[in-house]
Amino acid sequence: MPTAKAEHLQAKIKRLKQRHKWLLERKQQLHNSGEDQISLTDPDARAMPASEQVGVGYNAQIAVDAKHHLIAEQEIYNHVSDHGLLTVTASAAKEALDVEDITVLADGGYYQMDDLEACDKAGITTCVPSRKPRSYGNANQFDKANFTYDAKENVYICPAGEKLPRAVTGTRNNRPYVVYGRRSACSRCEIKSLCKPTKGHKRIHRYEAQDTLTRVKDRMAAWPKAMDVRREIVEHPFGSIKHWIGQRDFLTRRLPNVRAEFSLTALAYNMRRAINLVGVESLVNAAKA
Repeated sequence: MPTAKAEHLQAKIKRLKQRHKWLLERKQQLHNSGEDQISLTDPDARAMPASEQVGVGYNAQIAVDAKHHLIAEQEIYNHVSDHGLLTVTASAAKEALDVEDITVLADGGYYQMDDLEACDKAGITTCVPSRKPRSYGNANQFDKANFTYDAKENVYICPAGEKLPRAVTGTRNNRPYVVYGRRSACSRCEIKSLCKPTKGHKRIHRYEAQDTLTRVKDRMAAWPKAMDVRREIVEHPFGSIKHWIGQRDFLTRRLPNVRAEFSLTALAYNMRRAINLVGVESLVNAAKA
């Protein structure tokens, strides 16, 4: 019995050493790739969050026209998040639809300052809900949303009515910003306990793209049903592709192949959608014209 136990432990130790060696090799492979993750089944695939689960796959982006629910633009990425994909997708859809102005509805996953500013400069009107800010300390305390910016005087007005002027400038993640605040205003404030002071007094950071974010926020406030409309538009193709075509997973591997596969999927969807809208005869006649 002791001999059997010793042999069992030695075999287990051998397996652990082999596993350790394999993991070190994968670590070196990850380091050499310059990526933050690698997939052993498909080198281009990434771990994508999906609801409460995580699946290894790709990020499918589509732009859908609100009138006919046709796919105006589609592309596959292996970006884990949607940050940075709004401008490129909306710009391609704008070109495909051959329009001067376009209004884009997107969910909060696309709320990224640089991307929204790029859309602004490209003549793309965006309706994107902001992400809920992180809460530090007491969630009932005042935060940036409680302070009003006065563009004429270039000051922030706090809930107590005090004016916080421009104080210093800085840069964060290559984004320049201006800090507004006045220590004397906070020192005599009667409702200071309701605020979230930084370094003894309240400091408000304002980025160069803050005007863009304000416009987006105002649009969302003026259109409370915007996200309901978005779901009705963009979820229609995804639901149809899953139920009509039965495609819930990609059948190919590597990014170029998956892109080709999804292009064919989008084409099949658009053709079927067009047939439902105008009929086969009208579609054939249009193709002949």
